[in-house]
Amino acid sequence: MAIDDAMLQWCDIHQQVALRIYRWSKPTLSLGYFQPWEEWLAYRAQVVLPQLSNNDSNNTPLDSHFEVVRRRTGGGAIVHHHDWTYSLAVPWDQVRLGPTRNLYQWIHDGLVTWLNRSGFSAHLQATSEPASKSAAFLCFKRRTEGDILVGNEKVIGSAQRRGKRSLLQHGSVLLARSNFADVLPGLAELPLKPAPGSSTSGAKPNLNEPSPFGRVIMESAGQRFDVTWQSSNNIDSFEPELVNENLVIHRSSTWLERV
Repeated sequence: MAIDDAMLQWCDIHQQVALRIYRWSKPTLSLGYFQPWEEWLAYRAQVVLPQLSNNDSNNTPLDSHFEVVRRRTGGGAIVHHHDWTYSLAVPWDQVRLGPTRNLYQWIHDGLVTWLNRSGFSAHLQATSEPASKSAAFLCFKRRTEGDILVGNEKVIGSAQRRGKRSLLQHGSVLLARSNFADVLPGLAELPLKPAPGSSTSGAKPNLNEPSPFGRVIMESAGQRFDVTWQSSNNIDSFEPELVNENLVIHRSSTWLERV
């Protein structure tokens, strides 16, 4: 999350589109910007710690196996365990030609097409649930206009945050069920459409490689924005000073427990 904030600031400064595709080194829960810390503590006690206790046989500190971070973007909590996460930063001048929700539409349309070509029956959520103080803690239990569903299950959701001169969009695709959020099936647990001329589904595609997922987002963004993609595995592309400043912020209790 700190690197994503640095990327947004880099985009503010340089006015260039930037994209990150990544996975997580250990199971991690990301809180939405406005979610109360107490909700995480309740989820930790009810779900995370019992699972860690069941799985740990080395008497190591339980929290060393699971982390919590807070996103700059809003929405519900996400358990990052078996998922791909993307972050896209776009200069404000390139998206202000219409509502910022257009960016959801452009990216999600491409991802729906990708999922359908992969054999799933994917579609966009037509309407948002009414706003409520009792909204589900987990993002993937909520329904917002433009979310991507396979059947009745949400598999991709995104959220946005405005910078000084740019817009950041975060999103995750749920690849498989996590024991830390076992109420949420991922693509591995969801059925494919029957193959043409058959009553049974074909073999599931390998979704563990980032290339197809990232390529869809790159193509969708490339159709709308002035961008020439250059690949890099070095986070210093977003300037070490910016990354380090944001790491300090995101590791602080002031940030984590801000609400």
